[in-house]
Amino acid sequence: MRVLATFYMFINFSTVKGLSVMDNAIYFNILVKESEEGYPAHCLDLDLVTTAPTIEQVTEDIADVIACQVDYAFTYDNLDNLYHPAPPAVWDEFFKCQPIPSGHSQQVG
Repeated sequence: MRVLATFYMFINFSTVKGLSVMDNAIYFNILVKESEEGYPAHCLDLDLVTTAPTIEQVTEDIADVIACQVDYAFTYDNLDNLYHPAPPAVWDEFFKCQPIPSGHSQQVG
């Protein structure tokens, strides 16, 4: 498995209940790899993983999964369980990588 990119994803949650205008953005750390099965993307802050056949598709999929997780947490007032960090070994791999240029972060929403 080859690491392709590390990046952060900016998601605008201005329409999510419970977020004020001042705090309507959350940044997530994402690790994307290349494997025989496709491209797995791992959101390290929430320990969510998705895999897709293309890097474009996995980027879209991980954004959708993150948005659903955050929306659920706010809708059901379950913020205490929102953040569930990935295991330390995954974070170590993330920090050893070179991030892609900041212009390649993705804004969703």
